[in-house]
Amino acid sequence: MVADSDSDGVVDSADKCPGSKRGASVDRVGCVIAGRAANRRVKFRSK
Repeated sequence: MVADSDSDGVVDSADKCPGSKRGASVDRVGCVIAGRAANRRVKFRSK
């Protein structure tokens, strides 16, 4: 079995950002993708 300690879908041997939060969107090397937030029912007001 291959280890993925932070459960981000990237095996530990290829993970450049170990310790990413569970459920975070990560790139192919395990680093959090900036600007991709989970949908938390946030509503923005337009001017």
